[in-house]
Amino acid sequence: MNTILITGSSSGFGLETARYFLDRDWTVIATMRSPRGDVLPASERLRVVALDVTDATSIARALEEAGPIDALVNNAGAGIMGALEGVSIGATRQLFELNTFGTMAMTQAVLPGFRAQGSGVIVNVSSAVTLKPLPMLSAYTGSKAAVEAFSEDLALEVEPFGVRVRLIIPGRAPETSFSAAARARSQNGIPEAYSDWARQVFSAAPQQKAEVTTASVARRWSALGRAMLPVVGMANTVLSAKVFGTASGVELFFVPCVMLAAMLFRRSERWIMLTLIGAALALFLGLHDRYGAPVHLYSLEEYSRFFTVNVASVAILMALLGLLLSNLVSDAVERRST
Repeated sequence: MNTILITGSSSGFGLETARYFLDRDWTVIATMRSPRGDVLPASERLRVVALDVTDATSIARALEEAGPIDALVNNAGAGIMGALEGVSIGATRQLFELNTFGTMAMTQAVLPGFRAQGSGVIVNVSSAVTLKPLPMLSAYTGSKAAVEAFSEDLALEVEPFGVRVRLIIPGRAPETSFSAAARARSQNGIPEAYSDWARQVFSAAPQQKAEVTTASVARRWSALGRAMLPVVGMANTVLSAKVFGTASGVELFFVPCVMLAAMLFRRSERWIMLTLIGAALALFLGLHDRYGAPVHLYSLEEYSRFFTVNVASVAILMALLGLLLSNLVSDAVERRST
């Protein structure tokens, strides 16, 4: 079983990353400055560990508690918003200590173990501001640009040892508290001479929605299906009995059992496949109960009549097939990106 350590897991991208790998049966070491057990679902594969990436003692203690790991996600970071002239050098140094030197320190700490085992993945989280500069973020942009530069060089250094280095450059995430925290951290970072310009910048900031990806759509529909499909399946079975005048005890018992058992699987592909089989068997049993003959003996007219009446089962099958395909596509995209 693979183990991943994620820094800055209390909120935002770090929290979502921890949830993502928990859903995929990884052992997750979720680290945060002030550990909170209520932000992630309880799991025997989850450990919440205290970590301050700017403190060498804290790093050593956290890695000792974590034990051997297969992947490190350097996500811990912060922002600061303000004109460079108004941001103190002290605040800028603190920002680089967290965003840049903290990432370097964590990377240095895990490399001996990765080299010894001949494998490992280091994922460093940067920001899209390095691709499209934005005003009032010069200090933050500098700290993230440094992460990208050293990551690209580091990848060449450690490749001979079987260690991979990857960069994640996420865009804006309006649903997180990052922007509000960055403004609060800036204090007097906007001198009076910049006030009019700053108001224009903030008023023009786009209220863009979070990016919708194949994986996120599949995950949302999968979660909805987990809650709704057993209910829909039961209703469909009762409907079949009413319409056709009969329904076998096997159908009434088997279909909901398959659906509920499938929900126990964390991987959505397994859940969809089992439920797809259950819905298909419901169709088969309904046909058998209605016509009392092997399925292959039915005429096209009888097939047409059955599928026309039993629209709910057909809809379930089609929805499940679409969910399965979307999950497979999203997994293929993720594998290619890594």
